[in-house]
Amino acid sequence: MRVEDQIISVARTPGAAATILVVEDEPMLRLAVSKSLRKNGFTVMEAADGFAALDRVRDRSQDIDLILMDLMISGSSVSEVAAEARRFRPGMKLILTSAYDREMAPTSIDAINATAFIRKPFHLHELTRLLVRTLAL
Repeated sequence: MRVEDQIISVARTPGAAATILVVEDEPMLRLAVSKSLRKNGFTVMEAADGFAALDRVRDRSQDIDLILMDLMISGSSVSEVAAEARRFRPGMKLILTSAYDREMAPTSIDAINATAFIRKPFHLHELTRLLVRTLAL
């Protein structure tokens, strides 16, 4: 089955839609990503910074299947959000995104134990495919 078919299958299977927490401090990007994910059948929560992400994780960790987070967020750090998410829900999947290459990122992606990484700018269909693959792990 092609990844595109999996996307359609996931989006149209009742109850199969995952909940994604999108943590992005750039409002236009956060809105575009969230809107695209909703169109593909995902439930989306949004956070504009690390503090809001921590609030969502603490209040709704059992509802969140995956966190998509900018590596350079303001407020609480990415590592704090990741640690708290995994404290509430061990095995929480985390996809980091950055305009930096993985090797050039100022924060060690491996130290955060991210499930995956996608470099900005990305195409929304690439992100959706990555989400489907990551959720299947």
